Amino acid sequence: MNLLTDPLIHASTPDGVEACTLPGVLHQLTLRRISSFGALQGWQEHSWFAFLVQLAALALQRAGQAEPPSSEEGWRALLLALTAGDAGPWALIVDDLGAPAFLQPP
Repeated sequence: MNLLTDPLIHASTPDGVEACTLPGVLHQLTLRRISSFGALQGWQEHSWFAFLVQLAALALQRAGQAEPPSSEEGWRALLLALTAGDAGPWALIVDDLGAPAFLQPP
């Protein structure tokens, strides 16, 4: 289960609740289509939003871009560049205990 490719994050949009990838969430936020993340508790909302903003800022800065990508695929490429093309750190679970997983050290 990888956040770059698997739609694991549920967000409320004008079309209803949608399952999104992490790059999809960033793209939908760029379009201002997400109104909330239903699975979050109230006390988690600020931290989640701050994480997404910081992640987007880091990805854009590393790529030397001032404007966000216009597609989910563009965001995916920027996020992969943060991990030198390695999708492993975006996985929730990894088989190799010496490798990092999402928000988990090796």
